[in-house]
Amino acid sequence: MEVSVIIPTLNEEISIANVLSRIPRAVWEHGEVIIADSSTDRTPIIARRFGAKVIRVPRRGKGYAMRIGAQYATMDKLIFMDGDGQDPPEYIPLIVKALDHFDVVLCARHPGHPAGDFIQRLISYVSMNLMRIFFSRTHFYTRGDPLPGFRGIHRDIWEKMNL
Repeated sequence: MEVSVIIPTLNEEISIANVLSRIPRAVWEHGEVIIADSSTDRTPIIARRFGAKVIRVPRRGKGYAMRIGAQYATMDKLIFMDGDGQDPPEYIPLIVKALDHFDVVLCARHPGHPAGDFIQRLISYVSMNLMRIFFSRTHFYTRGDPLPGFRGIHRDIWEKMNL
């Protein structure tokens, strides 16, 4: 499966082994797993043991780590996922297949039930309702987290976004 799986991490030593062990074998054989890491724990050591390419990045936020990870990616299809185990790696083949038909694929964990601490849930709740108000007539958006961490995108589209 020719895909670059990019996982921004910050102190995920407890969960990263579980996440990496569940990534389909075809990704490891024909694609690549890139860990864009800002950790102070053993996350990069564990990731290297699995064969992931570990890129050390300054702690400037998840978006910055995603950008750096994408710069190191070599495949035409990019998949971003969290390293905390909330995103099921078993769905990577479905995202890759969907990218055969779409430029971008966004995956909702639990539509209508955001995860995270109180502030994250509040931001998600407000943004979900704003999306419903502004986009309900176009059927562009129906439910779920409007900014999911688990997503797939074609490299050329990512680069055109100039993030």
